[in-house]
This record gives sequence, C-alpha cells and structure tokens, in this order.
Amino acid sequence: MNPVTTDEYDAFASDYHWLYSDRVLAGTLFLDSYATVLRSLPPRARILDCACGIGVHSLALARHSYDVRGTDASARMIAEARRRAALEGLEVEFEKCPWADLPKKFTERFDLVFCYGNAIGHCRTPEETVASLCAMRAVLKPGGVLAIDSLNWEKARRERVRFYPMPMRVRDGARCLVLYVWNFPPRWQDPHLIELVLLFQEDTRTHYRAYPITYYPFHHQDLVTRLTESGFEKIQSDFDDAKDNYNVISRNG
Repeated sequence: MNPVTTDEYDAFASDYHWLYSDRVLAGTLFLDSYATVLRSLPPRARILDCACGIGVHSLALARHSYDVRGTDASARMIAEARRRAALEGLEVEFEKCPWADLPKKFTERFDLVFCYGNAIGHCRTPEETVASLCAMRAVLKPGGVLAIDSLNWEKARRERVRFYPMPMRVRDGARCLVLYVWNFPPRWQDPHLIELVLLFQEDTRTHYRAYPITYYPFHHQDLVTRLTESGFEKIQSDFDDAKDNYNVISRNG
C-alpha cells in the first residue's frame, strides 16, 4: 500500500467501523462467503489477514478458534484492531506491516492468506500489484490458498453511480449516515478518488466528517493475469459482470 493511502486510512481508523453494519462487524457474512475454503483447511491451520484494517475479519476467525494473524500498513488501523481484540478478550497478534515486508516479518508459513476489503486496488501499477502478490505467496505454504476480493471496476466505471448512501447506523448514542461519493476520471489508469462522507446526529447536534480514499482500478482479467505472473495456480473466480464484487481463490503451486 502506498504512503498516501496509508495516511488516508490512518486518518479514518477511529470512524472506519461506521462503514459496516452490525452483521458485518460480527463477521457472519465474511465467514459464510469463505465457508468452503475454511472447511478445506487442515487441522491447526494458520491464517494471515494481510489487509486486516480494524480487525473485523481477523476477530471473526478468532471467535471460531482459528489461528490467525493480522497485518495492515496503517498503524492507526492496527491500534484500533488491537483495541477491539482486547475488548473481546481475544488473543490475536496484530502488526503494522506493508505487503512488501511480509516475507521479512514472518518466518513461519500460512495455510491461508486473506487480502480482503478491495485492498488490492491500492496498488498503483501492475508491477506493484505483482510484487505485492509475490510477497503474499512467499508467506504461504506449498499448496496454500490466497483469497482476494475486489470491487467489479468494470461495472463501477460503466454505470458511474456517483452518490451511494448506506443505511443509517445507530451506535453509542450517535446516528450516522455514510455517503460514498465517487469520482471517475476519464482514463482507467488514473487514480480514482472515493470520498466517504459521514453525517452524524448526536442529541440535537448535526455534523459531518469526510475521508478520501484513493484506488487504482483494474479489469478482472488483469488480476487473474497478475496472479499467474506471481506464480499462483488453480485460479478460481466468481466474477459476474452484473455483480458489484467478486472473489478470487488461487493456490501456491
């Protein structure tokens, strides 16, 4: 993840949970999405969540007794993940670590690596994407699985929906409406800025906070090609041109 994007997530860390419904925060949807992959793991499998953010998916795995580690390039995201783990009494190791440093960070190897939350879209160039995927592959056991999810950028650019409001959330005495504001430059290769505007109502006071997040979009086939270039095999995808997101599963040899 590049330094600009890391700074964006550092600024957003304390408010990031507002993007998620309570069900998503509980990890139910995530675990259901990857149930087949998780069932295929060997006993005492080791899992790395290498774009863990505030720890939502790592903690969901830990609640189900998986041996999981969480890493993220954002120090403040990691701090928030640790705080949430402590609140639940869950022992999950969270470490600040960009993808390039994964092979140096971990001497052990993992059965499964997650790169979740559309995180791969923060790589600025094809070369940076391949280097990041190679780093993920380096910490996988032979035959280990890499699971990536991505926004369907083809659909997003085709439809160009600029304003996308989320349902109202109510937590800790505050009401929050999240509005995604998309900016679509003419060219695919240009940075795409998404502004996340959080509108708050607390007692009689109304205010907002806005956070920019930068992405570098790609075609679905580009991701498959870059996985192949990185040495992954048996690549499977549920990509559907009509759906907003997709998952890609691949293996290390």
